[in-house]
Order: sequence, then C-alpha cells, then structure tokens
Amino acid sequence: MKKVNLIALLLFLATSAFTQSSAKRYIMLEHFTNTRCSVCASQNPGFFNTIANFEDDVHHIAYHPPYPYNNCLLYLANPSQNSARTSFYNISGTPRVVRNGLNSTSANQVTATVLQGMQGQTSPIALAVTETTGNSRQATIQVYTLGEAPAGNLRLFVAVAERELAYTSPNGETLHHNVFRKMLTDISGDAFTPAATGSSTTLTFDYTLENGWNAAEIYVLAFVQNVDTKEVLNSGTRFDPVLTATDEAALGTNFKIFPNPASGLVQIQFQEAVSGNLSLLDLNGVVHFSRPLENTTFTAIDLEARPPGVYVLRVQSEQGTKVKQIIRY
Repeated sequence: MKKVNLIALLLFLATSAFTQSSAKRYIMLEHFTNTRCSVCASQNPGFFNTIANFEDDVHHIAYHPPYPYNNCLLYLANPSQNSARTSFYNISGTPRVVRNGLNSTSANQVTATVLQGMQGQTSPIALAVTETTGNSRQATIQVYTLGEAPAGNLRLFVAVAERELAYTSPNGETLHHNVFRKMLTDISGDAFTPAATGSSTTLTFDYTLENGWNAAEIYVLAFVQNVDTKEVLNSGTRFDPVLTATDEAALGTNFKIFPNPASGLVQIQFQEAVSGNLSLLDLNGVVHFSRPLENTTFTAIDLEARPPGVYVLRVQSEQGTKVKQIIRY
C-alpha cells in the first residue's frame, strides 16, 4: 500500500475556504441470479429497466450462485467465488438483490421509490478507479479519506465484471449485465485501513483476460465493506464522473470538463467568459502546465502524454480560484 497526500483537498482549503468532508455514496447493488432460473427471467428485465434510470447513482454486479440450478453456465465459469459471495450473504434462492450490503430483497422489490430513498447519501471515503487496456491489464484503486476515517473490520474488494454479455441462456434471457468474472482481491476481501483524513491510499492489481471474456466490456468495480456489519461504505468504477464534494458550488460549478475520466483531449466549458490562468497539477502538487485565459468560454487540454492517475484542474481568476479533479486512465 502506498499512501499519497491528497493535495486537491489542501487546494480546496487554501483557495476556496472549503474542505471536502464527504463524498457521494454510490448505491451498491449485488445481484444474485441464475441463467436457468425462470423466476429470474421474469424479474430481471424489470429490475434492469429500473436501475437504468439511476445509472449515475448505482453500481451493479451480478453473481451467479448454483441456485436453483448448479449447471448455470455463468456459475460454472467461476463456481468457487460465485459460491463464496453467495454464502457471505446467506443467499439461498434467486433472484435476490442486496443493497449496500444491508438489505436483501427479490429483484422486483428494487423499485424506483426504493432507489430514490437511497439517493443523496454521503460517505467519508471515495474510490477512484483507473485501468489500462489490452490483454494484460492493471487496475489502480485510490481510496480517499475525506471525512473522519471509518473504523471497523474493513475489507477492500476489487472485482472484474463484464458490462454486457450477449448470451441466450436456458431461461430465455439474452443480455446479461455486469456479470461477475473474478475477484482480484481475496474473495473475502483484503484487509484495509483507511488513510488519515485528507490523504489517500493507492493500490494496484494486475490481471489477464481469460478465454470467453469480451475485452471491450471488461472493467473493474472496487468497494470497501465492513465485513462484520456487511455495510458497503462506498464503491467506484472507471465510468464514474469526477469525484465531487457535497457542496458543488464551492468546487466551481461555473465550468464543466468532459469527458472525465479521459485518456486524451479534454474539453473545458465555462458558463461565462473567464480571464486568468488554467493549471493542471498532480496529487503531489507538481504543476504539469499553466496557461493564460483571456476572455475564454471554451478551451481544451490533452492528457495523452500524462501518466494515468488523478489530477487537479485549477482555474484562477478575479472571481477566485476553482478546482476540479480529473482522472487520466
């Protein structure tokens, strides 16, 4: 484990008189289903339609236990780890969905009302995930401690999932979402101690794509869980937008950056013309470049030559200093 000072937070304090004390808490949905289960086939489409309306708030992963049929193809792809995660929650039938590790219901009971009631929650930690591409990959997980460091028997889980899998299964389902493929940590999680408030912990995991995996759909989902209470504190993927605090105004919502995460050209759109200076810093406080802004409403930066990681984009003008985090993957 390598601990890195979170310079972005110091910038918030020094230039915006604001300290980010909590992060957005994603709704973690651990879904237990089976490709031969007719009840799963009847409930899953509605469940997927529901969570599609919450894609900015939900992280979903689908495990395949041997219930009710142990010849489920996706169960057989990784029987030991699918079974272990199923046993952790004492799941005995499908389909079931566990919300944030605490509440288990059938898939059709995960309604829009239920998810709306879980929106807007915060966490003292935030996870940023970056990944390389190719057949052999490296996933970098950065866990930021923004508020008081959480206590308890915490474990970090890093799972490989397949975002969309086209497969006509015996129960009639043809498209399977966020299919669990492999746990890069121990299936019981790796012991995890959060960094001190205002700092972060960085871990890397190497893995190789296996036969039958669609490289274009493979990604990593990371989450931190208290394995005694089973509560999932927060989770992250490379698809998440920039890490944000609970006070958006203080972070400088007068400009937008897109795409984010990015590996090349990033566009910056200001709500009104800005004159001042634009800088890109890494988390060690090193300024990678600085550029003047003169009555500018739109500009762009190229991250292609930068190593993967989290950076701070800083805009200094007569109106003050605004900062946002940007992820280079």
